[in-house]
Amino acid sequence: MQDYTPQSSCSPFTGFLRRGYLQSLPSDERQRNAKLPVHDRALLLHGCKRNEVLSLSEIEQYGLDSFGNADCVSINGMPPREWYGCGIRLLGRTAVECTRDALGDRIGRDVASVARRMPSDRLVVIDPFAGSCNTLFWILRHLRNSEGIAFESDPQVFGLTHRNLAMLGQRIELINGDYERLLEGYSFPQDRGVVTFVAPPWGTALDDVQGLDLNRTTPPINRGYRASCAAIFPAQDALRDTSL
Repeated sequence: MQDYTPQSSCSPFTGFLRRGYLQSLPSDERQRNAKLPVHDRALLLHGCKRNEVLSLSEIEQYGLDSFGNADCVSINGMPPREWYGCGIRLLGRTAVECTRDALGDRIGRDVASVARRMPSDRLVVIDPFAGSCNTLFWILRHLRNSEGIAFESDPQVFGLTHRNLAMLGQRIELINGDYERLLEGYSFPQDRGVVTFVAPPWGTALDDVQGLDLNRTTPPINRGYRASCAAIFPAQDALRDTSL
């Protein structure tokens, strides 16, 4: 893994946010904070912080350096200082890739608006790429009479998220392993509707210049969608969706 160098990865916008933040600090703190590496996507997702459990100050620094907001990484309905105080912990890559509360709430409302048209109001919500589980947290918040099943193949992410869910008392069944293989062993009651939210990790699929390429997520989002459908609805192997 290459060493992280702030000068090469710091965009003008990130630099502007950092300068504004530093100017707001007392002179003694300004000098100390100026020596810290820029906490941006490059450092947390691809750099030396990728697999490290972040401290509260690093979480807040990422929010400040990247978005001008120390509370940017709000999850589970709480700002960083609150969820960190509850014992919640995130890896660097998870802090970047997680669905933050504002977006999670909108996703949950959108899914609920579609789910209202389903025959059953008793639902099973499946997330094949759990990560922090914050998307599933918000979907379940808007689908009260539902249960959640999430899969996470990365042992380190799984371990932290499993611990975090226990800290919060969340009733989400989190499973460590490959969703394609494990979903085949599930059978769902006839009176339950099934909702699947497919959002693979972006990784290098998001480019500062080119934007987001859904064919470069890990795995490509089209493959994740079709694999989920094939596992949940094996009798419908001819299922097609022309929207992807």
